[in-house]
Amino acid sequence: MATKTTKTAAPDPKREQALTLLAEGATTNEVARTLGIHRGSIYRWRTEVGFAGKLAELRRGQTESARRDIAAMVGRVVEMLGAILDDVTAPAAVRLRACELILDRAGIDGPPSDLEQPEDTPRIIRYLAETRREEVEAALAEVSS
Repeated sequence: MATKTTKTAAPDPKREQALTLLAEGATTNEVARTLGIHRGSIYRWRTEVGFAGKLAELRRGQTESARRDIAAMVGRVVEMLGAILDDVTAPAAVRLRACELILDRAGIDGPPSDLEQPEDTPRIIRYLAETRREEVEAALAEVSS
């Protein structure tokens, strides 16, 4: 019994460009306009297993790259928040927001909801210092290490 050989199609530059543009977030209409082809072609390509698989692979790669970039910035962000907390010349509202961000990311509840106005900022900072000091220090130590 003879087996059929299938020709491997040469890479289509427009398909490759479409993959790149779609992976970068361009819409189907934008890709079609950029490449000078009908949007129906893009829709059809997107239903093809090979094209859809390559597109998904490109997007996964971009997502992983973005995650690595963000993870690399975490240390700097924590240092910045710490510097804001330590800067007595920073506006109280800014220092409060730094406290809230750290507590939120550490999963620690913030101050009671009745302390919401800007004039309450000193009370909020005192509240955090008095009632949550150990948790804040532990969270900062965990995030910094």
